[in-house]
Amino acid sequence: MEKNLYIDASHPNETRVVLKSNSNIEDYEYEGSKNNLIKNNIYLGKVSRIEPSLQAAFVDFGRDRHGFLSFNDIQSDYYQIPKSDLEIIKKEEEKLREELSKKVEEKEEENLAKGNLEVDDPIEIEKKENLETEQNEEDKEKKFPSKRYKIQEVIKPNQVILVQVLKDERGLKGAALSTFISIAGKYIVLMPNTAKGGGISRKIFNPGERKKIRNILNEITIPKEMGIIVRTAGSNKTKNEIDNDLKTLIKVWNQIKDNALNSIA
Repeated sequence: MEKNLYIDASHPNETRVVLKSNSNIEDYEYEGSKNNLIKNNIYLGKVSRIEPSLQAAFVDFGRDRHGFLSFNDIQSDYYQIPKSDLEIIKKEEEKLREELSKKVEEKEEENLAKGNLEVDDPIEIEKKENLETEQNEEDKEKKFPSKRYKIQEVIKPNQVILVQVLKDERGLKGAALSTFISIAGKYIVLMPNTAKGGGISRKIFNPGERKKIRNILNEITIPKEMGIIVRTAGSNKTKNEIDNDLKTLIKVWNQIKDNALNSIA
């Protein structure tokens, strides 16, 4: 199916983009000069205040409204807790990652064997598991008996933190933020501080393509602390093309870290 992308930049105060498939308009977006969107942008911010009742923090990242950072969106590297406790949390996270990766592969093999092409990716599975975990605190404590922290115990006001915008500002609400960064490339999305292994877009339906991509992911070197998702554009790409995209994104991430270390929040 042929698709065409049309960009109209003839208006001084507005840019319009249309995605057309045959004779149908699939998507339409516009951006005005007065409402620049910041979704997916990465900022070096500073925690302005902690809200224990919300289990969230507000972060000053250079906008008029401070961003909203949920406790679930804070990476454990930012926790200001005793080293021994942090090591326990890291081990628990590693165990969860291994279980998640195993569950994804088993589910994919099961679905493909049944001819079911709707295969969940790691991000979707983890969202469901997080929801189930939040609904049953008792089971969580049984599974992970280590001490549970509240946000006010691990994050402090004026703490410098690297964040990415998940949702733009709306009305009187500030932007929704996360410390789990994702960087989109040509063929993959790199999650440099979310070690989820290798995932595949659910929009890639062909079982043969999925198996081929899975083999490529097993052959290339993905840093232990990182995870990737293969985009639909990577469905027919070679091992070298995906590996080169990964290396490019890792360079981008290293540049982001260097800029953060040499910048003022």
